[in-house]
Formats: sequence, C-alpha cells, structure tokens
Amino acid sequence: TEKPLAYLQHGVNGLKKVPDFYKNRNVFDLVIVPSEYEKRLVINEWGYEEEEVAVTGLARWDVMRDRTTEIPYRQIFVMPTWRTWMDGLPKEKFIQTDYFKEYSQFLASKELKELLVANNVRIAFFLHPKFKEYIDLFEIDPEIIDKYEFLEVPMDELIMKSSMMISDYSSVIWEMYYLKKPCVFFQFDIEKYLQYEGLY
Repeated sequence: TEKPLAYLQHGVNGLKKVPDFYKNRNVFDLVIVPSEYEKRLVINEWGYEEEEVAVTGLARWDVMRDRTTEIPYRQIFVMPTWRTWMDGLPKEKFIQTDYFKEYSQFLASKELKELLVANNVRIAFFLHPKFKEYIDLFEIDPEIIDKYEFLEVPMDELIMKSSMMISDYSSVIWEMYYLKKPCVFFQFDIEKYLQYEGLY
C-alpha cells in the first residue's frame, strides 16, 4: 500500500461523474489521460496537481482497428451501462424498472427487426458487468440479436467488429468513437441519471 499507484484509466471520462477516483480518496498517485481536455478535467474536477496527470493516450487503443469485414453482416453493438440506484435489485424488481422496460421494448421492436433483416444487420447485446445476472431476463430474437454475458467474448473484439454502437452513459462509447464509427445515445432516463450520477 506504500508503493505509488498509477491509474491507467477505466475509459474516457465525461459521461458520468466518478468521485471514487478523486484526489481526496488517496487512491492514485498518477492518473493517465487520453487528452489535454481530460487532463484539465482531472485537475479541476478530481483535484489532482498538474504533475500528477500524464497525457499519454490510452495504451489499449494502440491495438484497436476496424474489423467489420471479418463478419458476413453488419453489427450494431448495444451496451447500456449500470445504474447506482438499481444496485442489488432482486430480479422481480429489476423487471419493473424503466431500464428493463425500455431496452426490452427496443429489442422487441417489430420495426427494428424489419430494418435489420432488410439490411443484413445483427445486434450484439451486452450488459454492463454489474448487471450480468439480469441478462437472461431479456427475451431476444436470435434471428437478429446475439446476447452476450460478461467475459463470454472480449469486449474490444465486439467493438472492432461492430459498425455502430448504441449506449447511454457508458465510457465504452469512446472506444467506438476512437475508431470513427457512428455512436447513438439512448438516454431515456437522463433526468434521474443526472440526479444520481451527474455529468461533467
């Protein structure tokens, strides 16, 4: 615990506040960031000093490349993030949430299926690891949707093979944006999210 700790980053910040990483928590001695913009955020919002933040880019991006031609269809990667106010919900309560209802309705959309089939597109549906126990609650049409459990397939592989991403507030969307692929935000609960999480 006395050795210096460098934080290589969970992902690009900005879509959600992360007070657990703030300087006053005394966790990190050095924070790696992908840009000068984020360095200013880490200094101004997290409370670190100039010399405690290094702009290097994210090392994992060095191997990221477009791999869409490796699959015989186009793929949309759908990955919603978790919600702090839903932590530890029993399954019978989870299915009553707007989160479950909105994503279930989206995935079961008749219009969506027609569009996907007509254009040779499939959805890769992947829940945040904190919600992994809920993945089987979603009824999906295997004709157009592949449902993945956490660690079943490498996430970076899904990103590289996908042509587009749909997410809400997850930092994973920046990985797709780095590859210059289209990203769509599905933020049906933005007011509640701002109340519980907040954005920079």
